[in-house]
Amino acid sequence: MRDFNFFSPYMTVEKASKGKERMIAAVVCTIAAVVISFSISNITKVKKLENEIAQLESFMTAPATTKKLKELNNKKEKIIVMEKYHQGIKQLNEQIEGTNPIDSLLLEQIALSFPQDIFIDMMSISQNDVQLRGVSRSHTAIAELVYNLKQLDVFKSVHVYMMNAESAESENQIYMLKCILK
Repeated sequence: MRDFNFFSPYMTVEKASKGKERMIAAVVCTIAAVVISFSISNITKVKKLENEIAQLESFMTAPATTKKLKELNNKKEKIIVMEKYHQGIKQLNEQIEGTNPIDSLLLEQIALSFPQDIFIDMMSISQNDVQLRGVSRSHTAIAELVYNLKQLDVFKSVHVYMMNAESAESENQIYMLKCILK
């Protein structure tokens, strides 16, 4: 004959709850293992980063690095100063170019104005005038030079302020011209 167990419904519930407890324990252990592994990996990453920071700090505080950094800063300061000088010189150059009537074109025009048989010994150029001194083989060559210089439309006036014989034996004439710029 069979025995009646009045507690059997309670016993199956215990078995089912034990399975749930095991399942919950397994899930909690898995979550704990995942959290612990992430924590450990994060801690190792932080330690690696701290080591790299320490190495970089030791590199930055090394005497050779500080010396190179000072040199670099000095060069940067020099570059800044040079750029300021460059700007100042550039502005000054623009002002000079704007106000200076004497340039290579003027010198070329003067050179092309010289007829044959006339030579130049000295040329003096200032802000307002050009003075020429030289030797000519005739008076007409000096007159041609004066005429050619007046035709340039660069000079206000062209004057011969000295013309003498070079020597008693020579036919050459020494001349001095003063050309006032416009």
